[in-house]
Amino acid sequence: MAEALFQQGRKLLEQGHVAEACEKLESSYRIDAALGTLVNLAGCHEKQGRLATAWGEYNEAITAAKRAGQAGREQLARARVVALTPRLSHLIVNVSAPARVDGLALTIDGVALAPGAWGTPIPVDAGAHTIVAAAPHHISQTTPTRVDEAQSVVLTLPLLDLAPVPPPIVAPSSWKTPVGVAGLGLGAVGLGLGTYFGARALDLASTSAKGCKPDGGCDQAAYAAYVDGRSSATLANAFLVGGGVLVAAGGALLILRAVEKQEPQKTAPVAAIRVIPTAGPGVGLLTIAGAW
Repeated sequence: MAEALFQQGRKLLEQGHVAEACEKLESSYRIDAALGTLVNLAGCHEKQGRLATAWGEYNEAITAAKRAGQAGREQLARARVVALTPRLSHLIVNVSAPARVDGLALTIDGVALAPGAWGTPIPVDAGAHTIVAAAPHHISQTTPTRVDEAQSVVLTLPLLDLAPVPPPIVAPSSWKTPVGVAGLGLGAVGLGLGTYFGARALDLASTSAKGCKPDGGCDQAAYAAYVDGRSSATLANAFLVGGGVLVAAGGALLILRAVEKQEPQKTAPVAAIRVIPTAGPGVGLLTIAGAW
């Protein structure tokens, strides 16, 4: 494939189709980095007007020819380097000390320009070029420029502007409605169960009292009713307190959501809700304090 592409490139070059010829030769060289292909590719780029590209390829060919012991091709490549050097275009990118922010990265036509090359004449092909400067927390800047043949252009990188700080992300409060409704529903279930077990505890207490004697002795059924009644009373206290907490919290969330809908332009209200349950023998107390 490399040989076929090479032959097609040579033929296109003889026919004057320089751009198409260079594409074929480039493809051939990527497949097989042969010295002959490299020399022909450099000559093609020279005819295309890409003098800096050709100059670099001729220099690469000098090294490869010397390594391969091909003096003829080495001599040819050296002659072309000497001939092209005075015709080269150069681009110099100066970066002042204040502009050298942390993480600054420069590219010329998408190719990274290392800090060591800043302020150094860089051979470039004549024509349009794009310099991009980017740094963390700064706004990237793209600078187009043009360099003519045998011309040196000096570009001084300006200070990059700081990127605007993004506004804080405000979590949507739409969750308050479904959570509030769920809290009310679960709280209602808890209060219902608490009422059921409370009524059952009272009924069992009455049954236990009938089967117990004044001196404290109780028959088996009365004692079983006594034990079951205490368990029911404990469950009643737990369900009543838990259900009350859920109802209070769900109601507070719905109120907060309603306030937010009425005042969309104002700062979201800061809610402070405290629920203090108190339980004891024969006593159930639920204290709710809140501000919004």
